[in-house]
Formats: sequence, structure tokens, C-alpha cells
Amino acid sequence: MRKHSRHLKRKRKKKFNIYFICIFVFFISVIGVGFYFYCMDGKDHCSEKIKRAKEHLNKKSEIQEKKTPLPKYNEKLDVSNDGRLVGAMPESANQHGYSSLKVWEILQSNYFPPLEDKKTIFLTFDDGPSGNTEEILAVLSKYKIKATFFVTGSAVQHNPVKLKKIYEEGHALGNHTFSHVFSILYPGGVLNFLNFNNEIEQTEKQIQFVLGESFYTRSIRCPGGSMSWQGMDSLFEDFKNKGLASIDWNAVNGDAEGGLKTASELVNKCKETAKYGINVILMHDKDEKSETVKALPEIIEYYLHQGYQFKILI
Repeated sequence: MRKHSRHLKRKRKKKFNIYFICIFVFFISVIGVGFYFYCMDGKDHCSEKIKRAKEHLNKKSEIQEKKTPLPKYNEKLDVSNDGRLVGAMPESANQHGYSSLKVWEILQSNYFPPLEDKKTIFLTFDDGPSGNTEEILAVLSKYKIKATFFVTGSAVQHNPVKLKKIYEEGHALGNHTFSHVFSILYPGGVLNFLNFNNEIEQTEKQIQFVLGESFYTRSIRCPGGSMSWQGMDSLFEDFKNKGLASIDWNAVNGDAEGGLKTASELVNKCKETAKYGINVILMHDKDEKSETVKALPEIIEYYLHQGYQFKILI
């Protein structure tokens, strides 16, 4: 009887152990399956978050591109920017023009080799149009040379006919702000970004009022030179976003240095400084610069005899 009782107890215990193992396995399975789906759901959730983040970045990038589209231009000599004329009349731009964006890069490099294996001169005149403009144009016409005129909006306002003559004779135009007043553009020697941009826009509108809304120039010359002032990085970045070029110079005739100089002194200064493969020469088209007009023929003849080509900035 005792023997039979022990046998029943062992049988019950064995059955209990089997039940316990089955229940344990069942719970482990449930937990495992739940954990698996939890993980998969987490992965899907993370993937969805990553996907949404990427879509957001792509959308933001597209919006940014729409805000600041870069101009479409051929590196060589394209004369259009979304259908607008750039810098000079098409025929002159094609024959004599060179991209101001490329020239900006060259000036920043401080390395001035011959352009396309040819020694090159860019004659540039600031601050006009003025009472001397027509005489300068007559000299350039005599030698069949084209130049770039960085005009101020205020001068254009007073001399619209002369601006038109510059353009119609095949020369290039650049923007030199409206007022050229340092205290407005760079108060305390520091760029006032808002004032500067407002003046660039004012001058562009003034030029377009004379030449038509299709005209556009990407050549900008900062009064006093871009390297003379603090806080210019924001302006340069803005120029790059808009497809504009900041054009300084690497040679001068000296007509803005010190007191009045004679034509002979201006010629000598030009020879001293314009001695590179590429030379962007700073001169001025203002009423008081009559000696610049007198010096111009000798300057042109000297560089023609030296085998230089003359280009304009577009």
C-alpha cells in the first residue's frame, strides 16, 4: 500500500514538472514573440523617422536652391543670365568679354599668369559717367579698345545719355554703388550690409531705367576696394549666392593717390604696376581727372607694343 502511494506521488510530481515546463516554455515564447514584434516596430519607427528627416532636408535644400539660384553662364563668354543681357552688348561681350566671376577668382589667388596664353589688360574706369567720359570714349574708339566702366547710380542719374553712349559703343558696365560715400557704406570702417546692398540695387535700377530692364551686370566694385574694410565676408558670401563678382584691381595709374599728377606721372605709374600676365588697371572717370584722359593714349600704345590683348568684364 505504501509502495503504491509512493508511486502515485512520483507520478503526480512528474506530471506537475511537465505542466510547469510547458507553462514556462509558453510564457517564454509569448515574451519572445512580443519582444520580436516590439523590436520590429521600433525599427520601423526609427526607419520612418529617418525617412521623414531625409525628406525634410531634401525639401529644405530645394527651397534654398529656389531662393538663391546661381546664374546660368558659359565659363567662356556667355552674355545672358536667364534671358537678360550681362555687362555689355552681346556682340562686344562675345568678342572682347571675359567672365568677371573668373577674374574675381584670379584676383583672389594673387597669381596672374597670361589669360589663355595671352598677356591681358582690363582697363577699368570708376565713378562715371562724367564730363570726361566722351573724351575717354573717343580715345578708346581711336585704338579700337574696349574698357569696363564701374558707374555710380548718382552719376548715371545726372548723365544718362553718356551711360547709353558707353554701352552702345560696346564697353562693359559694372556697379559701383549709388553714393560712393564711405560713411554710409562702411561706417567706422565696417561694412553696413543693408546700406551696401540697397545702393547696389538702386544703381542697377538706375542703369536699367536708361538701358532697359533686360540689362544686368554681375561686376561689382566696392568703393575704396573690398580689402580696405572690415566685415566683408558676409557681402562676399552674398555675392557668391547671387552670382555676382567683387572686382578689385592689381594695377593703377595713380590718379586717385595723393595730389594731382601729370599725364606723364600717370603713365609711369601704370608701367610700374601693370606688369603681370593679367592686369586689372584702376583709373577714374571723374570731372577732375583730365590728366587721365591725356595719359590714356600712351598707356594703350605701350601695352599694344608689349603684345597685350584688351578685354572687358562681363
